[in-house]
Amino acid sequence: MSIYAIQVMKWWRIWQKTTLKEPNHSVDIGISVIIPYRNEVDNLPSLVDSLSRIHYPNWEVILVNDHSTDGGVEKLKSLIRQYPLNANLIDSPREGKKEALRCGVAHSNYDIIVTTDADCMFHSEWLNVMAGQMIHLKADMLIGPVGLQTEDNLLHRFQLIDMVALQLSGGAAAMADNAIMCNGANLMIKKSLHEQANLIDEVASGDDMFLLEWMKEKKYIVAFVSSPKAIVSTYPASDLHDFLQQRSRWAAKAKRYKDRCIIVTGAIVSSASALILLNAVLGVFSLKMLVLSGILVLIKSIVDFLLLISGRDFFTYKIKFGELLLWQLIYPLYVLTVLFYPLMFNVNWKERKV
Repeated sequence: MSIYAIQVMKWWRIWQKTTLKEPNHSVDIGISVIIPYRNEVDNLPSLVDSLSRIHYPNWEVILVNDHSTDGGVEKLKSLIRQYPLNANLIDSPREGKKEALRCGVAHSNYDIIVTTDADCMFHSEWLNVMAGQMIHLKADMLIGPVGLQTEDNLLHRFQLIDMVALQLSGGAAAMADNAIMCNGANLMIKKSLHEQANLIDEVASGDDMFLLEWMKEKKYIVAFVSSPKAIVSTYPASDLHDFLQQRSRWAAKAKRYKDRCIIVTGAIVSSASALILLNAVLGVFSLKMLVLSGILVLIKSIVDFLLLISGRDFFTYKIKFGELLLWQLIYPLYVLTVLFYPLMFNVNWKERKV
């Protein structure tokens, strides 16, 4: 637990020292936004509306249909006619998100690629901030922040806290020049590098994390954008089944990771939860173990709370220490469930087995 606490405090200190450096000059590098979609008909109206509000002088959006069966293609064509967007609608020749991304990149007209998802919404200055930071940081790939549009229920609240923790830890690691995670909903990369990258096609998911690993292996510069205007918002899973499906997909690709820092960090975080759970189980037979489990929960809660409140202005949310304590009691069980869920249920994405 001490190793975990030290690591989290390192991330906390990075956020304490972080100041936003907005671009102070106009930016007009050409950007191609690539959006693969499959069976997203309900999300397409808000997607197109949000895209139409982006203020940027030199960009295009390429929407790649990954064999949708819900009428989304026709819906999207109708929506595009209603908005002044420089949009290109294409069909991916092969199935899978990675193939759809490659297809979009191949049809792009600009040297900078931004990837996002069809269930996302954007700040009007999103591309301006991302492009400005790409130049300012002299980066080859930018990791943009991702937030959640939640409703007032416990499952959404848990996902929000979990997502914020992931974003703060991942962002801090990237700002320390050792990125450990990213999200394909908000990535900017040079087109030439995306075309070269090995995304490990035999794994259905992981287009973002395998891209990050490849970039680190090749010693390219990966940076994080610490601007609220760069946040891309998406929706949480609607129910427990969908949530566990999502997290199981994330966990399933971890066995293919090769980057030492990503593996070690994952082991440290998982071990902290496992240690708490183990001592809680042993506490059934020993009061000392039960007390020790409580002490571990308290230590983890304190350092996690410090990290979480460091990002409350960035992600515009609030959390109290008492609430976090309650989530900490659930979290080890959540980690255990995600690990064993794929052994009991098929893990799917968009009606496809992962």
